[in-house]
Amino acid sequence: MTSPQLGRPGVVSVAGWALVGGAALIAAGMAMETNEYFVSVKVYEDAVADGTVTSGLFEGLSSLFVLAEVTFVFGLAVALATLAVRTARGVPGARTAAWVLAVVAMLCPSASLSGRARDSVGTAGVVQRGVEASLPQWYIPAHIGIEAAALLCLIAGLVLLMTPAARRYFRPAPVSAA
Repeated sequence: MTSPQLGRPGVVSVAGWALVGGAALIAAGMAMETNEYFVSVKVYEDAVADGTVTSGLFEGLSSLFVLAEVTFVFGLAVALATLAVRTARGVPGARTAAWVLAVVAMLCPSASLSGRARDSVGTAGVVQRGVEASLPQWYIPAHIGIEAAALLCLIAGLVLLMTPAARRYFRPAPVSAA
């Protein structure tokens, strides 16, 4: 818990809320990415029907991958939000677990951001250009902004948990020899 002479510092509460915000933004980004996936399936089916691209393993393997990715990322976001609230309340083990999950969660938006550059060539480029043409102009920049904001929230939460005030708060109280 916390030592009786110390109250909860504000940085611990702010760090918890930054981590919760990061988790919520990761979930929102994944929802937008899932929508992009369904649009890309439609564009891909149209491209196969037009003869622009040849049919392949896209349908089965990508659907399985997307289902696994969505399940993992939403589960990670819920777990991170739960641990962030517990960290803000001062539960000692939650701080360490939130650190681990936040570092793993930071890979989700950054992997999506790096994937955008990779998807601009070949058959994927045909599909990506079709997706970009099918979505409103604001959609992809908003998605990138949400993912960047999620990264910033997670980084801010982790930095705040490293401050001396937060470290003192989570340090176990010395046991007095009675």
